[in-house]
Amino acid sequence: MTKLFVVGFPREMDEMTLAQLFGPHGDIDILTIVRDKFTKQSKGFGFIHMKDAEGAQLAIEALDGKEFGDRKLEVRIAEDKPAPVNGNRAPQKRFPPRNNSYGNSGGGYDNKPGGYGSNSYNKRDGSGSSYGGGNSYNRNTDNDQSADAKKKRPRLSK
Repeated sequence: MTKLFVVGFPREMDEMTLAQLFGPHGDIDILTIVRDKFTKQSKGFGFIHMKDAEGAQLAIEALDGKEFGDRKLEVRIAEDKPAPVNGNRAPQKRFPPRNNSYGNSGGGYDNKPGGYGSNSYNKRDGSGSSYGGGNSYNRNTDNDQSADAKKKRPRLSK
């Protein structure tokens, strides 16, 4: 089986028309037109797997350089891509380790660990805050001496 790379055919040409163009020169095994992922419109190139090398060579001799309107058809044997080192998967992008730019994983209040930001919502006294759920929500702490921290919140009775 010989794989041909075909480029320069009109974008309106479909698989059946391309098969009718290459069919008289040899048996076609697989025909693929490369299309846009979203619009499904042809990109004007594709691949044709011919069952034998003689048919592929006949197609190249007959169709390479043929004009279609304002486009010129180019037919050649496709180059084999080297096999990927990690099997069939594409290389994965590696991301750097996370830093604490988005807070410390939940919870937190009054510049304590946690929340969704650090010092992004500053109060008048400059203590900053972040919000979330997880660590502490109590503003009454031992090392916070602001006036707000000394006020006791009333408890609701059930």
